[in-house]
Amino acid sequence: MRQTPTSNPRYSALPESSSETELQDIPWRSPPESGEEEDNNYHDDVRSAGGNSPEGEIIGAEGTDLTEDKFAPFPDMHHDPNPILTFRALLVGCLCGALVNASNIYLGLKAGWTTSANIFGSIVGFAVLKSWTKYTSQHNFGPHENNIVQTAATAAGGLSNVFVSAIPALYQLGLLSVPVKDFFRITTLTAIGGYFGLLTIAPQKLMIVSLVRDFFLVQVARELNLIFPSSSATAITIRSMHQAASGAYMARRKLAALLYAFLFAVLLRVASQYAIGILWDWHPFTWLISGGVLVEWAMSMESWGWIVEWTPAFIGSGMLVGVNVAVSFTAGSVLAWGIIGPYLVRHGLAFGEPASTDSKWSTLMSYSSLSKDFATASHPSPRYWLLWPGVITMAAVALADTTPLGILSKVSQVTLSSTTRDQTVQNSQRLNLLGGALTNIGGSQACDLMGDFRVGYLLGTSPRLQYAAQLIGTLLATFFAPSIFLIFATAYPCILSTENNPPTTSNSSTTPPTNACEFSSPAVAAWRAVAVAATEPVLPIPRTSLTFSIVMAITGVLMIIIRHSVWVGKWERMRAYHPNVMILAMAFTLPSPQYGIAMLLGSLVAVVWHWKAPLGYEAFGYAVAAGFMAGEGIGGTINALLSVLGVGGERLGTRVGCPAGRC
Repeated sequence: MRQTPTSNPRYSALPESSSETELQDIPWRSPPESGEEEDNNYHDDVRSAGGNSPEGEIIGAEGTDLTEDKFAPFPDMHHDPNPILTFRALLVGCLCGALVNASNIYLGLKAGWTTSANIFGSIVGFAVLKSWTKYTSQHNFGPHENNIVQTAATAAGGLSNVFVSAIPALYQLGLLSVPVKDFFRITTLTAIGGYFGLLTIAPQKLMIVSLVRDFFLVQVARELNLIFPSSSATAITIRSMHQAASGAYMARRKLAALLYAFLFAVLLRVASQYAIGILWDWHPFTWLISGGVLVEWAMSMESWGWIVEWTPAFIGSGMLVGVNVAVSFTAGSVLAWGIIGPYLVRHGLAFGEPASTDSKWSTLMSYSSLSKDFATASHPSPRYWLLWPGVITMAAVALADTTPLGILSKVSQVTLSSTTRDQTVQNSQRLNLLGGALTNIGGSQACDLMGDFRVGYLLGTSPRLQYAAQLIGTLLATFFAPSIFLIFATAYPCILSTENNPPTTSNSSTTPPTNACEFSSPAVAAWRAVAVAATEPVLPIPRTSLTFSIVMAITGVLMIIIRHSVWVGKWERMRAYHPNVMILAMAFTLPSPQYGIAMLLGSLVAVVWHWKAPLGYEAFGYAVAAGFMAGEGIGGTINALLSVLGVGGERLGTRVGCPAGRC
């Protein structure tokens, strides 16, 4: 996903884009226009970041070999005499970005996950504006204007990271009032962070922008062999669509595939809220319980969240990230929520709470609480206990291998907390989270800009015009991202609180308990945990959890060393089978095994599709996956609006198929 999370690959110097570390820095495979399929693994060596090739090769579309000079513009890209910073380019780009922005907030709150709008904006921009030009304008639509569409889309799709992490954490700790009253303050924070990132990486004087771009993307990048794989893939995508004789026809077909997948995902997500246990969540262990089969075992499996969720977004994610990442994430879920969690409860090291007072479901438990009663060193829930190994291992692995923005944000949190020892805990926590949020926002936009500059450099687009498009797209995101967050916070107040309301007794399967929350918000939990740990006078981490965290972190670092030191030369092919420790640790922060199952399903669909119809997969695989991801996010946003209007599934839907009437 975002490589989103939050969402492209992150490298230790000049990462292409930025996102939350928790679940948004997951690597994804470049779209097929890039020619040779890239692995883009999160743990690829920075100095050979070109995918499967140890030399960092990228093979261009239609067989063009780009390995002779990866740091020179495409030689067949010529100056476009037509204006490229046009209203139509900005309009289409910002609309694409707005769709991705709304989708990212939904997916981020669900699983700490975001995606990038770069390829999405490139394909949609080409298909829409090529037809626009054909029927309504004599002004030719070329690759440079397409690059402006993509740049505006990336900028408008950004700034969502903090709304699935730091901002909800501020509310959970009681450091802000309510989103409606705080809207101006949140928007101001977003604007300051976003424009700080843009203005620091490319100064206000536009004459310096070209020098900054060339310094980073030519001199520094050549020295460190940083080829920005996904940005290069985006440039190749734009170039191939405009150069191919059938480019417009294929783009229309890709757009059609994307739209069909998008509409299917939207309709499924909206319709499923009214029959969630039938259309969305399948509870096979509830079926066993209802049939009186293996009731005790099935109740335990149900309590730990082992269900099947037909989520297009995570099926699409699995299609992009590949089998290695999907298996690593699923393995992490099995380890955390199938082995370690039950062990902790059995030996009295962690505790759950009843999920229902219905006598039939009296043994159904909830193990994911982060309320004050279950977020202490002496009485942790399994989720709180497992949160620390996940966060600490991700930090250790990142420091040993890469420097993702999420970890830099955590460093900002801890550093600021060390300067506020003489202040109240609340003031210290507020500064902790706001400082981390500003680091995240500013770094996110700066990294997105450098990724866009790489695309523009290869295509020969003016960096000044790209910079202007980025400024305009960021302005839209400054107001749009807080607005979408306000909608979700109004529709689902549980996002802003860690307290669980007491479960309710119900004789009807259509009435859900009041403590059911649709969003697990793993990134929020991680930010909140770091803020509390860095400011509390006594470390609030269970001793056993801290010990296990250290062991797991050391193991993760050793796995990275093995990957880079042992799997080399003739053994390099073993990297494809090497566990992705970062992704495995992420599963510890997310008490929802169904997402790993959905990703694994998506990755297997991609493998079978590529095996049975490789040309069809190369042409439409990314479009279908992108449509699934964006569609579910928009469907989730529509659901939030319906809930605000009082016609959502929680009032008008059925909970048939859900355990104790809760899904």
